[in-house]
Amino acid sequence: MDLQQKTKEELIIELLDLKQKFASFTSLYEKEKSALVSLVENNSDVMLLKDQNRRILAGNTAFLHATGNNSIEEIIGKTDAEILHIPEESEPVYSYMQDDLKALQLTAG
Repeated sequence: MDLQQKTKEELIIELLDLKQKFASFTSLYEKEKSALVSLVENNSDVMLLKDQNRRILAGNTAFLHATGNNSIEEIIGKTDAEILHIPEESEPVYSYMQDDLKALQLTAG
């Protein structure tokens, strides 16, 4: 049915339905997000999320303990080499970066 042909009541009913679906989706998203955050934060393994330039976007407490940092905010936007105060031109950092760049260029499958 065309929007111009719908009555105000039909539009209100449709809007309320969409509002309810949005609320359900938002609730599910928050539950999933909370579960993922809990999984990452309570994991004893170091976990990091990096961008394509190998800069850290997020990490967990295990990484902070391993590197001696006090907060995730201190390391956001830095590379591993910057955090560990290692020149990026040195080995094995250079090889590690080259391996990362090669992996980004692999085709799917």
